[in-house]
Amino acid sequence: NANDPYIFENVIGVPSSGQVACLGSIPNPRYITLKVTESGPLQYQIMQSSNFDVGGNPTGTFMDVDFVAWGPFTSAENCNEIAFADCPTCPNNTTAPTFYPYGNITDCSYSASYTETLSIPNATAGQYYKLLITNFSGNTGYIKLVQTNYDQPGSGRTACADKLQLVAFVDLNADGIKD
Repeated sequence: NANDPYIFENVIGVPSSGQVACLGSIPNPRYITLKVTESGPLQYQIMQSSNFDVGGNPTGTFMDVDFVAWGPFTSAENCNEIAFADCPTCPNNTTAPTFYPYGNITDCSYSASYTETLSIPNATAGQYYKLLITNFSGNTGYIKLVQTNYDQPGSGRTACADKLQLVAFVDLNADGIKD
């Protein structure tokens, strides 16, 4: 949701292991698991900068970001179903927006931009998607992942499997339940 962007550190110091999907290289890969909690279309903006302010606005140097998404999967542990292979016929989603999905490649973009758009048109509650985000520049910074269609009627919802929200409360009756 635009009011709650997921901002996390990028990865540095990991050389590319080759070409994957539409990506010419995958330097400094960061993997995210998205769990679909409500069915519907999903659209995300992925942005990379050397810094973001508390409101989620980039305040540093913009850095090239690329991604590939795979899915849907029935569990978060389905990594063995990901095809880590080059796809010479797979285009950047900005030049061929209707090309994907292709096999279990849900979407892919490889451009020099600091922002990319991930689209999952028909996500179903209970499904999982794996997202690989690269840091082409190799510089230290942060990645912002935000669902841009969150407020649109009928849009899907996800929960990042590695994003925890802790809620502190005073347990006056000592039963371990927030009541």
